[in-house]
Amino acid sequence: MLTLPSEWNNANQSNQRRPMPPSGFGALSRRTGLKPIIAAVNGICFGGGCEIIVNCDLVFAAPTATFSLPEVKRGVVAIAGALPRIVRTIGRPRAMEMALTGRTVPAKEAAEWGLINKVAEGDVVQAAVKYAQMIAENSPDAVIVSREGIKMGWEGIGAEEGSRLLIENWYPRLLRGENIKEGVQAFVEKRKPVWKGAKL
Repeated sequence: MLTLPSEWNNANQSNQRRPMPPSGFGALSRRTGLKPIIAAVNGICFGGGCEIIVNCDLVFAAPTATFSLPEVKRGVVAIAGALPRIVRTIGRPRAMEMALTGRTVPAKEAAEWGLINKVAEGDVVQAAVKYAQMIAENSPDAVIVSREGIKMGWEGIGAEEGSRLLIENWYPRLLRGENIKEGVQAFVEKRKPVWKGAKL
């Protein structure tokens, strides 16, 4: 990535821009992995940082955190994956407001919009870790398949098509795994399940 203004100017003049990697900024803004990603934002989350959190599964922020897509103020565009995703997350009017004005959105407003999950009153990292622990208590296979189902809907696959893909592609993998058997057995035996690593 180009980091200094002189690098940008030289690249623009010579028409030798480096391409955006397929996975986007930090391999997160357009990621395709199976594991949930949780962000803890404590401060300024502008540009590429904001593009990254739009593609995270859960986002927690300190009360003083701020969010923005200020690229438009610099004559560039948020091309790392945020624009088509943010409209599905916060709706067209708010996405337009962020992308076309570049204004700063405080954490409280970002939570009201649904851009982030929660504003953490205490330590934002501990809030994120708490949710990570809650997720980790569940079957890793079921977490992956549930996440995939939600992701398909978020990315615009229709409800029926998404359901069909889950049933045909993901559910058979879940049934072949050990965790579904362990979960049912633990329920019958009234005990806490002992999960194994996902093999999906």
